[in-house]
Amino acid sequence: MGSENYKAFKLGTKLSAYLPKEYEEQIRQEVISLNIKRERILAIVLSLFLTIIIGSILIIRNTAILDKYVSRDSIYIHFVLITFTLLFLIYTHNISRISKQQIFELDPVHKIMTFSVMALCAVIAINNDVLNQRPLAYIIAMYSIASTLLLNPNEGLTIYLASYMIYIIGILYFLGTSWRVLESIIFSLPLLILALLVSRINYSSFVNNFISRMQIEEKNQELDHMYSTVEEVLTLRTEQLNHAMEMDRLRTAFFSNISHELRTPLNIIFSAQQLLEMVCRDQNIQNRKQEILKYNTMVHQNCYRLIRLIENLIDITEIDAGQSKVNLEMHDIVRLVKGVTSTVATYIKKHDIKLKFYSDIQCRVIACDAHKIERIVLNLLSNAVKFTPAGGAIQVKLCEKYGKIIINVQDNGIGIPKDMKDTIFDRFVQVDQSTSRLREGSGIGLSIAKAFVEQHNGKIELTSIEGQGSEFIFSLATDLSAREEGKPWISTEYKCYEKIKMEFSDIYDNM
Repeated sequence: MGSENYKAFKLGTKLSAYLPKEYEEQIRQEVISLNIKRERILAIVLSLFLTIIIGSILIIRNTAILDKYVSRDSIYIHFVLITFTLLFLIYTHNISRISKQQIFELDPVHKIMTFSVMALCAVIAINNDVLNQRPLAYIIAMYSIASTLLLNPNEGLTIYLASYMIYIIGILYFLGTSWRVLESIIFSLPLLILALLVSRINYSSFVNNFISRMQIEEKNQELDHMYSTVEEVLTLRTEQLNHAMEMDRLRTAFFSNISHELRTPLNIIFSAQQLLEMVCRDQNIQNRKQEILKYNTMVHQNCYRLIRLIENLIDITEIDAGQSKVNLEMHDIVRLVKGVTSTVATYIKKHDIKLKFYSDIQCRVIACDAHKIERIVLNLLSNAVKFTPAGGAIQVKLCEKYGKIIINVQDNGIGIPKDMKDTIFDRFVQVDQSTSRLREGSGIGLSIAKAFVEQHNGKIELTSIEGQGSEFIFSLATDLSAREEGKPWISTEYKCYEKIKMEFSDIYDNM
């Protein structure tokens, strides 16, 4: 315990150099807040004590008895002191926690209060010495302030020495140089030194505890930050791992699907080739012309399927590598989309599906990549045809809103399940994932269409109700500029039969 007190005293002597600057304002605010609270308690106790003394002076008539404890002549000093403490209590009655703004206001109040109490007690002590009594009031005030209030070394030294000098000058003035003066100095000086030591140890201990508490809080904050950082890193790593696992699952599903996509047309081509070979060996080959045409159509169709699959793989590779570019030229978007729709309508007539085109505008020339626009519309129409039963209807609508071309492809087919709406444009996602599905596809067509739309500064969305149909809506920006200025508007008739055959090659019971 002794070593701790010595350490606290040593800290108090070098406090200004030891105290970290970042804590100075906080400690000052905390010290003033605590001192105001403690001074209120001391003021209440002092008021009660002074009330008893004043009451005793007024009530007790026997001067001989009263003068042993307090002089009637000091009643005015007691009145001043109690008035001062009551004013302090009134001034600080609404203060619970000192804010930064109140520091400059209350710091002087605290210092004035402390020094005034000490000075008035010194005056009372002088009066007691004059009346041959002990300066008990001054001693009580010194020890109360030293043990209760938090005074930094400079404040404590100033307040104690100033009040002590008032006391010494007072007794010298009234008593002159005598043994009583020397006796008072010998009696009070050790008590003054002891009060200074207690005050310094008290303040230094508080500062030590405050700094320790702040350092512990900072360490806790660091630990919380480290924990939060580790937690964030673990969450990120978990998400990355889950993403990697999901991508691995999708890749596995993709390669399995690609294997199926490659194997199926190759098997059909190989089977058709074997059948053609058998027919060609028949001496009555002229009578089997229809059969030959049938097998040749099978070979033709599945060659388209292989070409389409390879073209999609090339496209997705170029998109991932950032090498897929748009070749902007000036085209009439109305004629472009209408041409694709009209050709597809003729092509799917035997499936008993009606396909109609509507447009709010007659003509609108914009800068776009005609090849990629064809691919987008064909992909959306092929998906609509795949999932629209016989007797169904598909509508393609075109309009211009808010400076953008809006194209809707709507069907009344089977719709898309609710849990797949958010992932339908993701790569390798298929609505029908069963091994016995009636609709083929690699699951990358819609992701390619989305990439092509975004290359035109557009956006593609889906609205669908399972069992009622789906609607794909994509927009195209109209503020794009063609790469070549003065590029003529291409007005040739639209022909894309080969592309349609390729895009629709994975629909069973083909045309």
